[in-house]
Amino acid sequence: MKLLRSSTLLFVGILLFIAALSGCGNPPSAAKNQNIIATVNKEPILASELKQDLAIRTRQAPLAKVTPQMEAEQLNLIIDRKLIIQEAIHRGLARDEKFVNTIKTFWEQTLVREFLDHKKQEFAGQLSVTDQEIQQYYSNLGRRVTFMVLKSLDKAYIDGVYSQWKQLRQIDPSVWQIVGPVGYSEIDSDVLRQAFDAPVNEVKPAADAPNYYLVMVKDRQDVAPQPLEVLRPAIERDLVAMKEQRLLDEWLKTQRAQADIKVLRP
Repeated sequence: MKLLRSSTLLFVGILLFIAALSGCGNPPSAAKNQNIIATVNKEPILASELKQDLAIRTRQAPLAKVTPQMEAEQLNLIIDRKLIIQEAIHRGLARDEKFVNTIKTFWEQTLVREFLDHKKQEFAGQLSVTDQEIQQYYSNLGRRVTFMVLKSLDKAYIDGVYSQWKQLRQIDPSVWQIVGPVGYSEIDSDVLRQAFDAPVNEVKPAADAPNYYLVMVKDRQDVAPQPLEVLRPAIERDLVAMKEQRLLDEWLKTQRAQADIKVLRP
């Protein structure tokens, strides 16, 4: 089970969401009588958009329950999608302003994909992989780790639980999410990658906007990976993909910081 998070999985989540929408008919209506729940550079986000996103997400994961946390995460994904589309339009990837104003689902899908490809080309000079990085990655493939993870948008809550841990050396078991056992190549979260070598049974706080975490390595097992010469091409691809994701995440964080984003209600 992988840890779902809006930073490392952000762009993958955006693409999967848009791909899922491609067969769902008409995009959300912008009728004036619908409630606006947020704005991104004065562009409204409607309650119907969030409702549709959540419906798709629960269809993909039928056991998932819609909670305030899920609603907040999904709203953040919508905000990020708006920022990407606005920047793509600004850069001239869409030429017909009248058509832009009617935004069709298939057009959004194409535009987001083209923009992400465009950003990756910009990052090309920063994506080289060193032999030391390959060796470090390979050394991590010799272990499988089981994590205990607590994630929240509320920093005060995470700080409170962590304070309790430091005082009592225990946390209510029901709040943890169990992730694993997983190998290093299966992890898609920088928070978990950074905790991969942490001591067993030690709780560490972490942050990856907009989420805050407590992470504990519950168990670590040794395994025997294939020889490095066999795995080297796949390791190089994984390292490049990880660097692309980090650069895209940092770019999007900058966009969010500079944008006029107003959440009018949860």
